Amino acid sequence: MAKESCVILSNSVDLASVVARLQDRFGDKAMQVQGEPNAWTQILLSRRKLFLMTQVTFATLTTAQLQEVQKRLKHVYTSVHPENAELHAKLMTKIATSRQAIEVQAPKGLRGLEDVVFEVADALDAVIFWEGSKMLNKKGHLVMDFEGKSGVGDLDVVVDSELLDQHRPTTEEGRVRKLRSEEILKRHNLPINSTLPQIEAVTDAKIRTLEQVAQRALAVMLVAVKGEGLEDEIVHSVMADYGIEPFLSPQEHAFILNPEPTQQDRINFCWRYESLATLLWALGYQPRLEYPSSICDVPGSVTIIRESGSYAGFVAGAKMRSAAEILDQNDLIYRLDWVVVDARLKRMPTPDGLEPGVVYERHYALNWLISYFNQDWDDVKTDT
Repeated sequence: MAKESCVILSNSVDLASVVARLQDRFGDKAMQVQGEPNAWTQILLSRRKLFLMTQVTFATLTTAQLQEVQKRLKHVYTSVHPENAELHAKLMTKIATSRQAIEVQAPKGLRGLEDVVFEVADALDAVIFWEGSKMLNKKGHLVMDFEGKSGVGDLDVVVDSELLDQHRPTTEEGRVRKLRSEEILKRHNLPINSTLPQIEAVTDAKIRTLEQVAQRALAVMLVAVKGEGLEDEIVHSVMADYGIEPFLSPQEHAFILNPEPTQQDRINFCWRYESLATLLWALGYQPRLEYPSSICDVPGSVTIIRESGSYAGFVAGAKMRSAAEILDQNDLIYRLDWVVVDARLKRMPTPDGLEPGVVYERHYALNWLISYFNQDWDDVKTDT
């Protein structure tokens, strides 16, 4: 999309209503319509802007282009921590169930032409992806920006129930898993966000392979021990002994090669011990994942790898847990992380002794384990 543009997203495909609305407001002479009123491909509207005549173009996008816009918005909004979780869920539904996309372009910019855009959006009961940085409602009010901030308290979502169900895939397995997680939250007297969806079923999950997890665990161990203060000479020796360098992510590689990392970098990578504990659990080296109210057994985690003796030995001693076990833990930590984030947004103490750092790192590792959005390690999101 051009910089000076926006995209109108709507579940309604009543294109004739757009033509009628613009005709009523601006008259036939101001419009050039390509195609039939109920199937037009472009509308060119001439409008006086201050002392100049300007033009704004409405162009219907193809299904593939609509899907690309939806994919981009889904990626962005699943990574934010919204001020209003319920509004966020409604916005995600509104985006996912859109069946029509109209791109709006103005060569001289949209400033002063906002009312034209809002007329079309109102006719279609749409939302507006405004100039690549935020979502507006049909009246032009901020629904949510890319930082999760909102300017309204609610958003109307009116779609066919059949279509809505298509974008809220549910399975009996997912329903039971979600209820099981919520029961755990209830036992700990934690708040429950019932709008959080199910996660995928075993048949749809893409779990990382044993070798991928083993390599990732070794890389995480290496940056964690350096973060804790292990001398570079020993760090590089361990890296060579286990052949870890090819397993490092770009950020990890830069950290390992940096002779003088910042204190904050050391702290951040030291927290990776919690991700390591999760990966070791997935590999069968740890018997269970404890309730995330305290830090893991750091010496025990490092000892497991040291006693394996080599990369080959580490892989040979591993036994990958089932997809169902991993998904169970992912579903639970997803809901626990929402509790932590909700408390932080409300500036309240984290309830029931939950340790935010432990919850975050576990969620991070588990999202990577289930190939969440197929994201590489450095790019993993912990959406709530």
